[in-house]
Amino acid sequence: MSYYNGEPIRHGPVELCSPALPGYPDARERADVELSDWYERAAADDTLLYFAVALSADDSPIGEVMLHDIDREAAQARLHVHIFRSESRDLGHGEHALRAAVEYAFRQQKLRELSLNVNEVNFAARRCYAKCGFQVVDRLEEDDSQLVMSLQRDEWRRLVEEEEW
Repeated sequence: MSYYNGEPIRHGPVELCSPALPGYPDARERADVELSDWYERAAADDTLLYFAVALSADDSPIGEVMLHDIDREAAQARLHVHIFRSESRDLGHGEHALRAAVEYAFRQQKLRELSLNVNEVNFAARRCYAKCGFQVVDRLEEDDSQLVMSLQRDEWRRLVEEEEW
């Protein structure tokens, strides 16, 4: 796994692509959100697949998506999305990146379940995840402000079939 290096995966105005994208390190450096060490971990972690998020129109990098804690036997993974700068948020880019990642995970990686954590007061992110079919299933024991949301492949298929995707 590690860094995605296939053809760009387009959804709406964004694409998931390789982090070898020109300008990507600078975009991460200028992020106005706290970023974790996902990018660095991806170099050596075979349970993590790291994507850059770019605008399809001009390939300008705007964020990152990770499938992590990938468990092939259980066909499950965790998902994480960051849009680096506030001027790129609230434009639907995160939702399009999320939809591209979900579709890739279920179609290409043959996963059966995706889950993620979100702070209960991050209403924009929670709304985005819910629009994409994720449902709250739990709270983290070690931090009860973090909700666990999940999406099953069968539910995703239903959304696609009913054209809610």
